[in-house]
Amino acid sequence: MNGRSRRVLVQVEPRTVTLGHTAASPGDPQPSHRVDELSYPGILVSHLQDGVVDHEVWLPMGETPTLADDEALIAALHTAMRWNRGELPEHLRTT
Repeated sequence: MNGRSRRVLVQVEPRTVTLGHTAASPGDPQPSHRVDELSYPGILVSHLQDGVVDHEVWLPMGETPTLADDEALIAALHTAMRWNRGELPEHLRTT
């Protein structure tokens, strides 16, 4: 590894998405504007090198996880552990 400090951080982190809607009613001169916010629970896997985020993966975490959810989390953790050991998986290479 070149002496640099690598850490992997796994934490629960929700993501919020803001949706704006504009609707016009017949005969209404001003369309109404409505904003909705949706919040999703998830797991954030962060790769830190010398205390700075090098790469992050956010995975949704539902009330009833599916096999696909479990496999995505296992794959993200596997990649993070390989990265922590100094290996650089192909999809994280920049050159």
